[in-house]
Amino acid sequence: IGQLLNERRYFLVPPHQRDYAWPLGAVEQFLDDVVGAMQDGDADYFLGLIVLVDTENPEERRYEILDGQQRLATTTMVYAAIRQWLRDNGEDQEAGKLQNEFIGISEIGESQDEPRLILNINNREAFQEAVVNPCSETDLRARQSQAGRHTSNRKLVDAAMKCREFVRTLAGNQGTNKKQQAVVLFRLAKYLRDQVQVNCLDVTAP
Repeated sequence: IGQLLNERRYFLVPPHQRDYAWPLGAVEQFLDDVVGAMQDGDADYFLGLIVLVDTENPEERRYEILDGQQRLATTTMVYAAIRQWLRDNGEDQEAGKLQNEFIGISEIGESQDEPRLILNINNREAFQEAVVNPCSETDLRARQSQAGRHTSNRKLVDAAMKCREFVRTLAGNQGTNKKQQAVVLFRLAKYLRDQVQVNCLDVTAP
């Protein structure tokens, strides 16, 4: 799935698709399953089907997502959580690699990175500010408190925070050596890129 994010470059959730909807239980299950498969040495972990529409518009440059936005968005959050841990622990160069390969592409002359994934209008700003752009823990918690309790943006921010918490715990379980902690996060990033498998179905725009 990481390879899909990297190679297809740009994705868009069309307006008629639902908002981000995964509850924390689904996010936790996703994280536990992927890391469990990685730690068990499984050659791959199958995540399901993703359906994309090529808009055939060279100016748009984005694939519309018909099915799979929850998995793509949550995978991006995991990469963002690893990026933030690396930034917080002096690994700015490696954080920059993750940002550019999986989260947002730095375009010449632009102050903000162009996100690889744009969610629908209800979640677009929250995803940009809480996931695509580097965001401090303080700012993330402020966004959490500002979002309505049962809104999709609250689910999105809760999911982003859960990914950060999971990444911190995974790193901390490796002991106190920061290099060893970073190694397990590099391993997770690569496992998502190379071994968390999806079937991608491309359909033609009507």
